[in-house]
This record gives sequence, C-alpha cells and structure tokens, in this order.
Amino acid sequence: MTTCIQRPKLSDFGFTTDDSSVFYRPQWSKLPLLVLAIYRVVVSLYVIGFFIGVLVLSIKSQGGASFVYLTTIAFMIFIAYNVTASVNVIWDGCIKRRNAGEELCVRHKTHWFLFSMTTNLNFLVTLVYWSALYTPMLPLIYDLTMHTLTSVVCLLDIFLTPVPIYLLHFVYPLLLGTIYLVFTLIFWAVGGFHRQPIYPFLDYTDHPGRAAGAIVGIFAAVVLMQGAVWALYKFKQWIWVRCDGGTSAPTRLRTLSAAEVEEHCIEDEKVVDEPITTGQI
Repeated sequence: MTTCIQRPKLSDFGFTTDDSSVFYRPQWSKLPLLVLAIYRVVVSLYVIGFFIGVLVLSIKSQGGASFVYLTTIAFMIFIAYNVTASVNVIWDGCIKRRNAGEELCVRHKTHWFLFSMTTNLNFLVTLVYWSALYTPMLPLIYDLTMHTLTSVVCLLDIFLTPVPIYLLHFVYPLLLGTIYLVFTLIFWAVGGFHRQPIYPFLDYTDHPGRAAGAIVGIFAAVVLMQGAVWALYKFKQWIWVRCDGGTSAPTRLRTLSAAEVEEHCIEDEKVVDEPITTGQI
C-alpha cells in the first residue's frame, strides 16, 4: 500500500464521495460504533443545553446583542454539526445499518458542509480569543465551552471519523467570514453599539486602517487554517494506514472504502499480484 498527495481539482469544491459510511462510522476498527454514537449524543445534548442557558441569560441582560459576535454564530454552527452527525450515526449506523456503497443523502452532505465550516471557524475563534481577546471577566465554564470545547471536539472528530477534508473547502468559511465582515460594517454604519467596535481590531471609527489590515489578515487566516486542518487530516490518514490499515489483509480489503482506496492511491496490481505472507498489506 502506498500513499500520495493528489492535486486539488474543481470537483473538490463540491461534496461527493462514493462511500456514505464515512459519515456514520469511526475511522478506527477498534472503536465501537456504539461508543461513537454515545459520544455524539452526549456532546450534542451538552452543547444544546448549555447554549439554551447562555441564550436565556444573555437575552435578559443584553437583549439580542450576543448574536452580533462571531463566537455565537460559530457555536450555533457547531451545534448544528453535532446534531446532524448524531442523527447520521444513530440512523444510518445503528438503526438502518447502511452499506458503504449507498448513495449520499442530503443530511450526509449537510454533515460534511457543517464539518468543513465548524472545524475552520472554531479553531480560529479559539486561537484569536485566547491570544488577543481573553479577559477574566466571564465565567470559566463559559470560556471553556464556547472558546475551547468546540475546538477540542473538532480535533477529536478529525482523528476519530473518516469524513474527508478538502483544501478547496476553505471557500465556505471564507464566504461566511465575508458575510460577517459586511454585517459588521452595516452594524457600525447604522450606529450599533453607538459606533463602538464589536471587536477591538474592527474599529472602523478611530482605526479604519487597522481594521482593513485585520480584514485582510482574517481572510488569510481562514485559508491557512484550512491548510492546517487538511494537514491534520492527512496526518491522521498516515497513522491509519500504518496502524489500523495494516491489520489482517483480508479484513482490510473487505472494509476499505472506495474513497479511501482513491485517497491512499492503492496500487491495485500490487494488491492482486503480490503474495501476502505476513498478514499485512
């Protein structure tokens, strides 16, 4: 078995794969499906309950002001991702027990889209918040859940599940970032927060040049973050091929999906022609 890095292609902008099982099975053969399902449900229930509590308190104290912050928007996307992932693993993996070759459903593509969005956005939120925005004014449980747990779960999901990650999917968080930045300009123009900046680095009144530089930096950070996420995905695959992918040859050949075959550039002639003497590919 060999691995290689393929060049991005136009089809990578989309959400197509011939293996729907990547959305409801674990990456690793030793991780039981039931454990993955329980993990999904527990995380979903916690973040939904936590967000409802935060929302109630926030509306009482600030009205709807909390919705202008990117953290809140990113957390809502994170919730939507976890709920969709929970539905897929329970319905497809535990109830229907779908076969790997079955066609993708809308919820599978939704899962993939939300995964691409939440990994990029929440890694950036965590990085920016703890490096530039943190103040010890908020409760620790709030900071840990809104600005840390999201990234921890995203990192776990990159390594625990086989959902593909494409470099060209940076366009989706970039689009959301563009929409959000346009919103901040409109919010400032209409006098929101009495023209006080939502974030210090987006001060369009007193420091427009710094704000313009921050916008350029945000765009660059989104692209670079997608590269970092993609690199983690490739690193996970490298580990999988050498560890979990190197177990009993007949078992691996039966469970290896077509998407993974293409991704790892398996040389078919070697699999067919070379004798297996050690029980490994």
